[in-house]
Amino acid sequence: MRQLTLRGSAKERGLLHGKTWSKEIHELAQIRIELLNSALKGWTSSKIKSLVSLHLEVLQKDHELWEEFKGICEGAKISEHDLMILNNHTDLRDFSFAQNDPELNESLNECSAFAIKSLNGIIAGQTWDMHGSASPYVAHLTIHKKIGTQEITQEIFTLTGCLALTGINSLGLGVFINNLRSSEMNIGLAWPALIRKILDESSLQAAEKCIENNLPSGGRSFLLSDQTRAIGFEVTGQQVKSFGKISNNPFLAHTNHYLTDLKETEDLESRSKSTFDRLEKITSLLEKTSESKIKNEKELADHLFLQDKSNILCIPVSINNPHASATCGGMLYDFSSKNGFSFGGLYQSKDIFTF
Repeated sequence: MRQLTLRGSAKERGLLHGKTWSKEIHELAQIRIELLNSALKGWTSSKIKSLVSLHLEVLQKDHELWEEFKGICEGAKISEHDLMILNNHTDLRDFSFAQNDPELNESLNECSAFAIKSLNGIIAGQTWDMHGSASPYVAHLTIHKKIGTQEITQEIFTLTGCLALTGINSLGLGVFINNLRSSEMNIGLAWPALIRKILDESSLQAAEKCIENNLPSGGRSFLLSDQTRAIGFEVTGQQVKSFGKISNNPFLAHTNHYLTDLKETEDLESRSKSTFDRLEKITSLLEKTSESKIKNEKELADHLFLQDKSNILCIPVSINNPHASATCGGMLYDFSSKNGFSFGGLYQSKDIFTF
């Protein structure tokens, strides 16, 4: 699995990212531009450009993230417009009613996020399911940066050119997510940038405030965790609701449908077809464990993914439709031992970067 370590200023980090993976960034951007154009049927190029520009304006308000984003553009020699589509493809797509096209529904993101009490603390993680054609572009970023006077490290599972998909920081905070399909949209912060903002925080309370103050454009769930606690939030483009705490249960899991009363905003026609089956499967597997049975992140991954003979939690790339939803990778982290790994493709393929 490809990995890159970034240091220095935001601009320097972006430049190295862009230069190192320029070829891959251009290839992935082109795939996502084509997918977005297919989703936004009937939209003129100027209307799409206007939507992308509005999201660029929101990102510009965060100086550090904007500098890194511009650095990626400069290093890869790609336009800000195209890089925003690469980063925020999911939320941009969700602005269109064309998402109800049955063919497009085959390429819905179908991630599964989870956290469980282990023998010593919390283990959390997620699969990352998206259009299977993104699989060759998964990557891991290790970012060393300063927040005030404090040096921190962020370990991030992502795509080439993307600020973040999910991750943890050395302050003991992690964030794992799912895409949700809400009709309650807004022009918000590109969600990969929001992941990075969350990972600049040092507590669950601060991370919750970060989400409340920087809502993305559309539906999403966030599973936040530290060594002893985990809490989940669902959002639309305008609201936030908690869907559970691990203090009340031995585990927490979420897939791609709303669990709170925000389900009233859910676009049912475009909802993931496998979301209920995946939640039932992962809940069943987590219920079979106990604090004494799961000792580390590898044991949890083996328990979840190697026992899933139906391949519902780790979905192979389709031979006939490369854009259909597939598991392109994921991340697991043990907050007690401070050990974790990202994986590319199916977990069974063992394309792993350990950190």
